[in-house]
Formats: sequence, structure tokens, C-alpha cells
Amino acid sequence: MERPKFSKLHFAELLICFFGFIFLLVGFISNNWLSVSKCWSYNGAVKTEYTVDYSHGLFGKCVGGECSNIMDTPPEVVPQDPECSAKPNNWYHKDNRNCKEGRKCMNGKLEKRVTCGNTEYFDLKSQKCTSSRPSCGTCSDWQCRGKSSNSRWFLKTDECKTYYKCESDSSGVIQYYENTVGSNEWYDDFSQKVVTVKPGKCWDADCVKNGVPHSDVVVTDAPVCEKYYKCNNGIKTSKTCSAGETVGIKGSWVDRCITLASYQSQSADDRKVCQNPKCKANPNTGDYTGATGECSSYYQCSSSKMLTLGSCSTSEYFTKDSTIGSCKSTKPAACKHYKCRSRGDGYTRTDGAKCKDWDRCYDSGKSYEAGSCPTGKTLVNPATLAPIITSDVI
Repeated sequence: MERPKFSKLHFAELLICFFGFIFLLVGFISNNWLSVSKCWSYNGAVKTEYTVDYSHGLFGKCVGGECSNIMDTPPEVVPQDPECSAKPNNWYHKDNRNCKEGRKCMNGKLEKRVTCGNTEYFDLKSQKCTSSRPSCGTCSDWQCRGKSSNSRWFLKTDECKTYYKCESDSSGVIQYYENTVGSNEWYDDFSQKVVTVKPGKCWDADCVKNGVPHSDVVVTDAPVCEKYYKCNNGIKTSKTCSAGETVGIKGSWVDRCITLASYQSQSADDRKVCQNPKCKANPNTGDYTGATGECSSYYQCSSSKMLTLGSCSTSEYFTKDSTIGSCKSTKPAACKHYKCRSRGDGYTRTDGAKCKDWDRCYDSGKSYEAGSCPTGKTLVNPATLAPIITSDVI
């Protein structure tokens, strides 16, 4: 049989196969057939993400994030952050008026957030917090955050000295405007006018410290402390105690007039500022306090009429003299002996069961003596006030 000859037709078929192989090879390489890539598309707030493992020829590329001729099924559906839905990759303000918080969107997801201080703004250009309001955009003054545009003036505090308003300008930015009245003026927010008579609701300057109202008793004639005013949340009320009384500044007697009969109720804080009512009647003097005859605790009124309370040591006595008085070791005649302050008159064994040594208080504790029974004698009845009763030792 005759062998067929190699014709031009055979040559053409060979060329077609060669170029077809090259075409397919280029298709593999150009469409990432040798690697896995991802593409995605958006439908509202939902992002659909695909993994490209296989596609048709040169027409199955991922171009600009959009996929065509994808063979993989089913696609992966990835929920998007509402703040970044369908937004290009960039920085944004969470609130275009507030401008306190910055948000960075990447591929439909919230990638980063920055929150600035109460008096700062997030600058989209520098992507940092700044103290000055950005010159471009719609950022409003920080003092107006949370407030809408309003041409009415409002009081900054109930001191009624400073008033403000937040009002939109021609570009829609809400700007902050502030005014302060003179020393003898107040702003009446009801009438929207500056007045020279203080409205009743406004704070008194004497009751405001560093812009904050306080509630305290403030004396105006220390150390006498009969005249004072009471601050109640910034409102001042003047008051006067009767002659010889002292107002309480702290403690249970605050805003009450302390009488001479209750002078010992005066608090330690009051004694640092005000004279005691007892010292009003007897300045530059001192006397006993506590139980009668003990002569251990005392009060003193100094030349500044300030009350001092104190106690002498165990073996000393407060002794009144020509001035105020002091603690001394010599017992005044009217005082109990220091060893008799906590006991009644009578004998006491001082050597336990031996019953030889004793002491006694007598004359209502003003006198004291101690002794020992003679040899061969013991103390029989220490409770009696009679002379020592003894008996022979057996």
C-alpha cells in the first residue's frame, strides 16, 4: 500500500496545534491559574468575595476588584461595617459635624478608629488629633458638640456672667459665640438682656470658687463669729447670731448658733477659727472642765479669744492663777489628790494578801496618805473609815 505524502494540509494542522498550545499557556499564566487569588463585588452593604481557582481563557481575569467568568460556587458572603458600606478606602469622620472621631475604611471594613479629646478635632488631612478646628470641611466648634444651631443666647453657668450661643454660618458649620458682662452686671437669659440687678437664680460671687458653686458657712467677724453668711449651692444668705453666741462652721452645729450652755459641743474645726462662747464672757482666763474636783482637764481663753482644751499629766493639777492657768505638780486645796480621782474615801491594801501596806483617801478625796502596819499587826477591815483595826498574828 502506498504511504500518504505529507501535504500542505498536514502542515497547516501542525501550525494550528502549536499556536493553540501557546494560546492556552498564555491563558493559564495571565489568569493566575497557577495561583489562588481573590475577587469581590458589592451589592449594597454586602460584599461578595470569590476565590479564583479556575476561569475561561484570557477573559477570566480579576480586574479592579471585580470578577468575571468565575467558576467557583457558592461564593463567600462577607458582611460589611455599616460605617464603611460602599465607601472607597480612606479616612472619614464618624460625624461630619462633631469631628471628634476618625474612621479608616479598607475594602468595606472598619480597619482603624481614633477618638480625640473633648476639645480636639480629628484632621483628615494629617490623620491626627489637633487643637484647632480644620479650616476646610463641615467641622463645628467643639463647644457646640451635641447642640443644634440656635440663635438664642444661653447662660454658661448660673453665675450669669458669661453667655453663649451655637449658630450655623453660611457654610453650615455650627460656630460658638461667647460674651462676658461687666463686674456689676448680669445676663438675664429670660429677657435675653444685660441687667444691673442680679436675678434671683444667679449665683453670688461670694459663693463661687474657681467657677464652681459651694455650700459653706463663712464668718465675717472672726474670731467673734456672730455674723456670717450661708452659701447654698451658690446662693448667699446673710445671718447673725445673738450676742454672746458663736456660729458653728463644721460638724453637727453647722449653721447653728452655739450658746454658752453648749460650748463643749463646739467642733475642733470651729475652735481654729472662732472664739468659744465661754471665752466671750471670760477672755484671758482659764478654768476646770470635767468632773468637779478632779482638776485635770481644762479650757483656756487666750488673748485672741480662741478656746483651747487640754489635760494635765497624771500627777499634775490645773492651777488657776492671775493669768490663764497652767498644769503644776502642787495640788490646790480644792482639788482631789491625783491618786483619789478614780476612787472614794477609804483604805486599800497595797501589798495584796500580806495585808501590811495600805493607803487611804479621805476628806472627799482631797487628802491622801499611805502607811504600813507595825510588826505583828495586819489590816483587818480596809473598807472602814475608822482607825486601823489590827490583830495579833497567829
